[in-house]
Amino acid sequence: MKIKEKEGKQECVFLDDETDQCSIYEDRPLQCRAQACWDPIPARDLVAAVGVGLVHSEGVVGGVIEVQVAAARPIPGPAHPARLPPLAVYADVFGNRFTNWDDEHLIVKNTMIRSLDPLRLLRSFHLSYPPLTAFTHCLDYFFWGLNPVGYHVTDLLLYALIVAAFYLLAGRIAGDARAAFAAAALFAVHPLHVESVAWLSSRKDGVAMLCYLAAFLAYVCLLYTSPSPRDS
Repeated sequence: MKIKEKEGKQECVFLDDETDQCSIYEDRPLQCRAQACWDPIPARDLVAAVGVGLVHSEGVVGGVIEVQVAAARPIPGPAHPARLPPLAVYADVFGNRFTNWDDEHLIVKNTMIRSLDPLRLLRSFHLSYPPLTAFTHCLDYFFWGLNPVGYHVTDLLLYALIVAAFYLLAGRIAGDARAAFAAAALFAVHPLHVESVAWLSSRKDGVAMLCYLAAFLAYVCLLYTSPSPRDS
């Protein structure tokens, strides 16, 4: 992104030919600070993603290039978590904040989650003793601070893993992919799970469920693949 190109060249008008450096670097405008003129790749990606059009030199007003933003079109790539079943059922949780039902004590005012030291977690006791759940809160705080959106994203990803594990387990037991899918779909949208998914302080339920399903699935896989005593 350049303010203006030199006549007949693609170099910025403020590029010093002798030093090969920007002559107004300390006082460069906002667009230069946001996008280095020598690295056009991010700008190209932006144009491809949301339909941004850059006006040519004829559109320069007051020495600053004008940017026109066209109507945004869908960005290809991984879909938003709220668009993926079964997460679509819980799309509204992204607008939720921390509640006054334990979230304040377990997350907001809990200084224990502000460190990734595992030994500290194992030695600490805060209202209860769920070290694995507390560690997930530590990761949330590390990446998101106290932004509740990130904590809800983690809960929904955890729930997606639970539903996937349930589907695999049902498929192993029933031996029918369609029956497993129907069971997993019913499991995913069951209203009894709302508290465990939408309430951040109830994440321990999801962590426990995922561990239980993983252990059960491992047992069933071993049971179905191991030779019976009659075969030995």
